[in-house]
Amino acid sequence: RIDGWAMYSMGGFSGCVPIKDESESIVVEIYDVDDETLKRLNQLEGYTEGEDNRFYDRHSIKTSLGDAYIYVWAGICNSDRRIYHGDWDVHEQNLRWQRREIS
Repeated sequence: RIDGWAMYSMGGFSGCVPIKDESESIVVEIYDVDDETLKRLNQLEGYTEGEDNRFYDRHSIKTSLGDAYIYVWAGICNSDRRIYHGDWDVHEQNLRWQRREIS
């Protein structure tokens, strides 16, 4: 988990943004990647260094495992789409259960 972040549902993917409340946190996954993999991740996330990006910007953060990058949502976040527990996997699992109950 990293403190001072909020997570929002953007439909089929999440958007994370820094917030002032350090008591709020999100679950993140950290990977050690080489330069080529980072380049491909940037392409996947629609991020180009030094440009205004449509979906995500990339920020450097401190974690318990060392410095890392996080892709930060560059658009508008609607408060009704907030994932308060901050865990995308739990959010997706809850949606799957809801779909089962409806069908």
